[in-house]
Amino acid sequence: MRKRNTSSGFTLIELMIVVALLGIFASIAVPSFTRLIESNRLQSSASEFYRLLMSAREDAINKRASVTVTQSGSSWKAAQGGSDIRSMSVPGSVTATPEDSVTSVVFKSDGTAAAMVVNFASTNTSIKYIVKTELSGRVHMSSVNL
Repeated sequence: MRKRNTSSGFTLIELMIVVALLGIFASIAVPSFTRLIESNRLQSSASEFYRLLMSAREDAINKRASVTVTQSGSSWKAAQGGSDIRSMSVPGSVTATPEDSVTSVVFKSDGTAAAMVVNFASTNTSIKYIVKTELSGRVHMSSVNL
């Protein structure tokens, strides 16, 4: 009697089922992952702007000279005495919109500043970040679900 030859491994049908399941799982996960990346990009842009304003205020107090933060296209720059101290760029997918068309703020040597509000948003997320400066010079950031 002849012994039947059995081989171990996967059949072609089993492999096709696994590939199809992986494709289905990937098509579900990719949009969520894209939204997560965009949400992180939005939050990091707003946080970087917050840190830029805080740094400008600290420099104004420590050096006892005014520091101006201005918007130039998609960039924000902190300058003191005509020379740039620090700058940041907003990614193309994120919009940084100042309210009331106020595109600059001056931190005085005592730390006070004019009021300014900048909204950070993205079309791919349902969150908006708001960075504000108050007359006292205090800077704070908050988030709003749309």
